[in-house]
Amino acid sequence: MSISEGEDLDQQLERLRAWPVLKIKVGGTEDARRILKIRQRSQQRIWVDANESWTDYQQARQTLFTLADAGVEWVEQPVPAAAVELQHKLHRVSPIPLMADESCHTLEDLPGICRHFSAINMKLMKAGSMTEGLKIIRAAHQLGLKSMVGCMIESSLGITAAGLIAQEADMADLDGHLWLQDDPWEGLQFAEEGIWILPDEAGLGVKPRAATDEGAK
Repeated sequence: MSISEGEDLDQQLERLRAWPVLKIKVGGTEDARRILKIRQRSQQRIWVDANESWTDYQQARQTLFTLADAGVEWVEQPVPAAAVELQHKLHRVSPIPLMADESCHTLEDLPGICRHFSAINMKLMKAGSMTEGLKIIRAAHQLGLKSMVGCMIESSLGITAAGLIAQEADMADLDGHLWLQDDPWEGLQFAEEGIWILPDEAGLGVKPRAATDEGAK
């Protein structure tokens, strides 16, 4: 979810109150204050994704300590991927584990990542294939990194493929298809908030969704 103010924030939290984890997208000078506002309203687990938006060391450091006091479990990609030295400085002092996203694309990225992060967010759309995605997850574990399988805004075809790999990961953030107005695939089932049931048919188990009368016109 993104951060908003006032009534809209209350409405978002009410809609998501049954989910076990809130992943909050941030990116500004008021990030700490807004996360604290969410914590005042919810006792759910919180992960934060800064999307490369923190560029000032002192402010980023202070924000991390404030978020730690609020019980935030992870902060994903706090600084731009190119800002390697800034990321290294934050990693050394951060009270919260930091997770690589934009800094993690291929298997070759991992040796550098383990010096600056505690975890990776592996996305199939970046890795290129399920085979390569599995290699990245397994190599990350061998290097002592935690792993998350994440996603882009994509259909449930991609989410199902990622869900299979996520069974070897420590965490998953797979909701990209929920942002689509029309998902052209079916087979992935929604059991309850935060839980997907993967198809058990051949292959990935998904199939093209039957066209509606309106869609067929």
